[in-house]
Amino acid sequence: MKRLFKVIGLGITLGCLLLAGLVFALQNKLIYFPQRYIGGAEPGSGPMQSFRDFTTADGRTQWGYLIQPPGEPESQRAPPESSQAGDAGTDTSPRRPRFHLVFNGNASTALAMSDFFEELARRTGCGFFIVDYRGYGFNDGRPTESGLLADALGAFDSLEKEGFFEEGVGVIGHSLGGAVALALAVQRDVDQVITLSTFTSIDAMARRTVIWPLYYLSVNHWPNDRRLKELLARPAGERPHRIILFHGRNDEIIPFAMGQALASIPGERSTFIALDRAGHNNVHDFALDDLARLLRVDPTPARQQLEQ
Repeated sequence: MKRLFKVIGLGITLGCLLLAGLVFALQNKLIYFPQRYIGGAEPGSGPMQSFRDFTTADGRTQWGYLIQPPGEPESQRAPPESSQAGDAGTDTSPRRPRFHLVFNGNASTALAMSDFFEELARRTGCGFFIVDYRGYGFNDGRPTESGLLADALGAFDSLEKEGFFEEGVGVIGHSLGGAVALALAVQRDVDQVITLSTFTSIDAMARRTVIWPLYYLSVNHWPNDRRLKELLARPAGERPHRIILFHGRNDEIIPFAMGQALASIPGERSTFIALDRAGHNNVHDFALDDLARLLRVDPTPARQQLEQ
């Protein structure tokens, strides 16, 4: 009987070790869901002519979708629509960024979000560069936390050298992209950070979905709460002028409570906007009107809606 118990115990131990090894080895595949473009289209030509290359911080050549700033923004030719966020005061920012880097959610691509940001460009007069991560779209490689940060840093540095940020730069990120945006803002000088439906950390998400103690094996952390706290603790001249956090109350993937937790981090430059009917994957649609007001360039005082 003792021998039987030993065999059973050994089997359970080996099984747990095997499971832990699989979780450790395959966790990137459990966290990242890269989407590829199909067909024979080439980036930078034909229907994909809006794609342009950039060099990542670790020397890779990758592609993203460029939307140049249009001429006069549509928002200066028509009265503003009603805002779910309401009138929260006057923005005293010395400038609104004219250009924004965009970081997609986990299972999205630059092309999938291009129509939305083309519309936002028409309504605001802003330009956008939607970054495809390594392993996504046309890009080779495998996504990791350090890899996605290298992609973001490379996109920022490449476009800055070409003069895209002369009128300021903002970063916008959805879900996983919000984590990328915050990580970039910690390492580069940006004027504005906007996140949509972003988690507090991968560790916190793992504790909700992975059994104890397997979540301690994670090598991906994305500590958004810690990075936001660091940004908000910096002196006024060393942090983004505005940090705006959107979250849908009906988010079925990233709990609304995580958005509230990020919003509760003390600081003078953080604004939380709860979208009553928004879920996770449609949060852009519900945030469109507020984003149009927040981003449009050279706003008149009557149209300045949100206090940073």
